[in-house]
Amino acid sequence: MKNLLLSLLVCLSMGSVAQSTHTINFEPIGVGAAWNWVVVENGDNPPLEIIANPVSGGINTSSTVAKFTARAAGNPWALCFTDDDGEFTFNVSNATVKIMVFKPVTSNVGIKFEGMSLPVEILIPNTLINEWEELTFDFSGSIGNTYSRIVIIPDFAARAEDHIIYFDNIQVPNGVPTGPLPEPANQPPVPPHAEANVLSIYSDTYTDLAGTNFNPNWGQSTTVTVDYLAAGNNTLKYSNLNYQGTELPGPQNVASYQYFHIDFWTPNSTSLSFYLISPGPVETPFVLDISQESWVSVDIPLSAFAPVDLSNVFQFKVVGNGTVYFDNWYFWKSSGGAASDATLSDLKVNGTTVAGFDPGILSYNYELPAGSPVPTVTATPTNPFASVVINDATALPGTTQVIVTSQDETVTITYNVNFVLTPVVAAPTPTQDPGDVISMFSDAYTDVPVDTW
Repeated sequence: MKNLLLSLLVCLSMGSVAQSTHTINFEPIGVGAAWNWVVVENGDNPPLEIIANPVSGGINTSSTVAKFTARAAGNPWALCFTDDDGEFTFNVSNATVKIMVFKPVTSNVGIKFEGMSLPVEILIPNTLINEWEELTFDFSGSIGNTYSRIVIIPDFAARAEDHIIYFDNIQVPNGVPTGPLPEPANQPPVPPHAEANVLSIYSDTYTDLAGTNFNPNWGQSTTVTVDYLAAGNNTLKYSNLNYQGTELPGPQNVASYQYFHIDFWTPNSTSLSFYLISPGPVETPFVLDISQESWVSVDIPLSAFAPVDLSNVFQFKVVGNGTVYFDNWYFWKSSGGAASDATLSDLKVNGTTVAGFDPGILSYNYELPAGSPVPTVTATPTNPFASVVINDATALPGTTQVIVTSQDETVTITYNVNFVLTPVVAAPTPTQDPGDVISMFSDAYTDVPVDTW
């Protein structure tokens, strides 16, 4: 009896495992043929074709397959994707993914999944050409992750000519169709600020900064729709968000503003952060508090993005998940006049105004001979009732910070003076014979022309 019971349990367990995946077979009454497959990064992006199997036999006797034309003019990662298989979570029973390919060349085949979790991608090369081959991908390292988009990269390589690739019988985890996600049923609050106190990036209320690129190619999985109409209102819609950039038409000096305003609405996002970006390696996120299925209005103090150079902001970035609708992206300042002014009218090092000083420029490089002591920095606020705190550099090279807080304590601006050292002794004079030298930059020899430094 015990043996019989154990056998039944094993069979039931195997049956459960067998049902945890399904096969996209592109058959007319099967799975995948009627789905929406989107081709991108592939030159003119010829659509994915569902055709009769041109080489039926061997391991693949199915009647129909998918045909992908990888353009020579396309990117090496030319791909197609679908969101029509529903949402799934990897577990121990469904982490093995398979695909059959028929290719004229050997190159990597990529399987990628995107959705609520961070994207995951595995590349495996085919080893056979001009015959069907099944490739197996082990996604056990992603157990517990949830995805809703299947991405196929059939020919991950640079191409001198178009390649025709057929693929079929994709074994993937069972998905749960989620149906249409809820959308905003009302509009966000109308912004109350006077246009004179606003620099608008995206809003129907104000005149927007012209030339902003809302969808630069940063390798993101996010799908961006500009002016998506929701409840009769234009929105900036992010679907399948992982991260998304926005490029301003040029560096923007926003040091005179106090806040950045955002309205957002999401049916399913659980993580959302916003970045202002200036040149340099440091990026500071502002984490947005999420309330699903309602408009959330946020005024972010620009000081929250420190040490971003507010005089040189040229990009935004959003990091998160799910689907998010945005509206009313703009910088603003209060109309309080001098009381909210946190700029400087003068900035001096050892009693001399810093070269190129401007109230809107927040960072300066100042050269000193090696061995110099830390200089004395003094600052004069534009509003004499504003407070100034100076944090001197502790050593050289180093940075002295000047932190200015407005009279009404609504605005804080930080100026940086970066001290760099220059040599006080000349480099050794070269001793090589001029006939044995090609000089590009030297006082000891005759330099050859240099096209670009």
